[in-house]
Amino acid sequence: MQFIPRKAFICLCLVATALLAACSVTPSVDQQQITEQTRIGRFAVLAFDKREGVNKEAVQGGFVWRDLGTNLVLDLTNPLGSTLARVEVSDFQSVLINSAGQRMVAPSPDDLLARVLDGRPLPVSGIRYWVKGELMPTAQALGVTHDEQGRLLTAEQNGWQISLSEYDAKGPTRMHLLRNEPAERISVRLSVDR
Repeated sequence: MQFIPRKAFICLCLVATALLAACSVTPSVDQQQITEQTRIGRFAVLAFDKREGVNKEAVQGGFVWRDLGTNLVLDLTNPLGSTLARVEVSDFQSVLINSAGQRMVAPSPDDLLARVLDGRPLPVSGIRYWVKGELMPTAQALGVTHDEQGRLLTAEQNGWQISLSEYDAKGPTRMHLLRNEPAERISVRLSVDR
């Protein structure tokens, strides 16, 4: 029995991570839950099968990203605004709670992803930094470019090509992540609305 449908989890993990279809609804959030590091927006994920020349999976929806310092909470919704899942990340564990209340626990977000997606590469660890316009401090970055104000525009880190743009006071409001594997190309687009 599968814990959460594959498409739903791809949507969950990519917040994280992705530009977005006009029909996606930006999730609503209680104003008391908004912190300085809250980002609310929409995402789109596309997996393209290079061997068959077709899109294997396409998922879109909304997200609410709350970075609370040592903890992170990510809520994902479908294009109509219904909750798909919540991911809670702390220093000690990562927990995925689906819309039915089922829980999956792993020591880290990367481990959680590997368990649910059979090892499919997605930028779980990097998104926490990239959404703020920063590079991961623990991984080498190549091809780094900045704009005139010194803000990060492009880089390659952990096998992902990162393109950031349209900055506001908190960081980029547009993020495009691309990973080219031998058999597939994964594209993640995030659009921050507020």
